[in-house]
Amino acid sequence: MKVEILKVILLIALFIVTLICGFLPVKLVSYSQRQTTHAGSTRQSNRKRYKHVFSCLSCFSAGVFLATCLLDLFPDVRQNLSDVLILYEIHTGFPVPEFVMVFGLFIILITEQIVLEFKEKSLQQANTDKKPLLHQAKQKQIEEDALSFKSDLTISGIEDDVSRFREYHTQDSASDIEENFSDSSSEDSHSHHHHQHQHQHHHHHDQNISKGHSQSVLRSILLTVALSLHSIFEGLAIGLARKESNILTITSAIILHKCTLSLSLGINLSHSKLHYGSIIRSLLLFSLAAPIGISIGILIIDLWDSLTSSLIQGLLQGIACGTFLYITFFEIFPSEFNNTKGRRLCKVLFVLFGFSVVCIIMFLNAEPATPIDPCSHPRLHP
Repeated sequence: MKVEILKVILLIALFIVTLICGFLPVKLVSYSQRQTTHAGSTRQSNRKRYKHVFSCLSCFSAGVFLATCLLDLFPDVRQNLSDVLILYEIHTGFPVPEFVMVFGLFIILITEQIVLEFKEKSLQQANTDKKPLLHQAKQKQIEEDALSFKSDLTISGIEDDVSRFREYHTQDSASDIEENFSDSSSEDSHSHHHHQHQHQHHHHHDQNISKGHSQSVLRSILLTVALSLHSIFEGLAIGLARKESNILTITSAIILHKCTLSLSLGINLSHSKLHYGSIIRSLLLFSLAAPIGISIGILIIDLWDSLTSSLIQGLLQGIACGTFLYITFFEIFPSEFNNTKGRRLCKVLFVLFGFSVVCIIMFLNAEPATPIDPCSHPRLHP
């Protein structure tokens, strides 16, 4: 069989296997949501059980991402950047690979905070501008009725009520305001402050929900991009191979690794606030990444072995390392360990389990290291 035909077959197989593994957690979440629709205590028990299961799976994915970053990606980053420094005759003790990895983490951190900053400002602007003309006319009529309403309240009390209903109207419908006005005309000032506090709390609660939604969506997108970038370079390894034996060996290792990463990505996307269509597109993007890398490798097989390629690969994979660290330590660990009650050790075990799975896969597919000649290494001289 020609090498190119073998690569095309493996390209299709890799896409199908990755897509299936990514869909498994999504379908499991959909099934669990249907199961939790039962009434009574059964619904509550199902909800707790599935929440615990997916929490453990999320910890498993954190272990996978951490091992992928530190044991799989980062050694390649160090090797590629070290080769570039040597070939350019740049001799420095500065930890360039580590700097690139942390730089990637800062890129994700800054990007997320910029997006959230604009999101919060747009929400504040939307709340300020949300005053339709019909509502303004209705509000004016309500204020006129309030001022002409004769009761035992003091003048200051009436003014307070009017200002309160103006603020309340910006958050709720005009009909709700009329109801509250007729009811509150007989209430004391304590009730007035209590309702005002409730509306403010509701407003801040909506802002917090929107902020959490934006963070979850953005982090899921960044994770998908980082994993896809990593998969493209894995596909390049297959596309650039010239022997059938090497192609089969590399592909077997990549399929095992991709299945684990695809499951972990599916778990993370299932926990995110993305719509179902966005989850499908994210999984398709990740599943297509390795085949795209294989295709690129087939086309540029005679052009890839260059200094520029090593530099590009080292920088991009270093940034991907920073993304994995950010997702693990800023997204998964805080949500799973800071806001939890009980079963902490179980979650820790699943983190170790995910880390161990990647370690075992890498150990089984690792190439033997070249032995060091003591005579050629100055530090090993007696």
